[in-house]
Amino acid sequence: MKIRPDRKIVINLITGDQVLSERLKLYFRRNPLFRLNFSENLLPEPVFDIVVLPAELFISSTYDTPKTSVTAFIAYGGRRYIRKAFIAGCSDYLKEPWDAEELECRVLKAVEKKEEAFLFPWGKLELKSMAISCPEDLSGTAKKIRLSYQEYKILLTLMHNRGQAVSRDVLYYTIWGKPAPVSSRVVDVHVSALRKKLNCIAPAGKAWITAVRGIGYLI
Repeated sequence: MKIRPDRKIVINLITGDQVLSERLKLYFRRNPLFRLNFSENLLPEPVFDIVVLPAELFISSTYDTPKTSVTAFIAYGGRRYIRKAFIAGCSDYLKEPWDAEELECRVLKAVEKKEEAFLFPWGKLELKSMAISCPEDLSGTAKKIRLSYQEYKILLTLMHNRGQAVSRDVLYYTIWGKPAPVSSRVVDVHVSALRKKLNCIAPAGKAWITAVRGIGYLI
């Protein structure tokens, strides 16, 4: 991905460690591509490209507002939180110890992944405020479709993991924040409803969501 020189990557880095903050400020000051905002909690605005936060905080919290719906989250912490953080929906994980250079690499990769996730041969899918839209369909008319909360979370998770199968358990956890009951098919029901809505804006014969036998779904 090529980022234009005037395209800043806006980052909210959540930490209470002043030493870490100063080290990162010093490192990123030399690169005008990045704009870092430090805080001890998620800032309400502006819209961030990336939020970097402690794994424990990410796992125990739900950041799901229209302002952060297309934000990628990078969690950081010890090895023991890696699995839970990815199940909770983080885009990447910084395993301690990590440094500013590793953070820079992972931020660039996360932004690239986030931007590419919404591009399709027939246009760019826009996902905002619980609705999906494509700039134009084949007739040249823009389309916009409202989603339920469950459909929105499923689509967002699949898009941020485009090309990789996401298990039903992960999708369930992303929506409800707890493990799925044994033999639950509720995710499949919501995926079926989401597919019908996506078919209204996709070109004929194009499958958006593919079922992966024994695992879950992918886009």
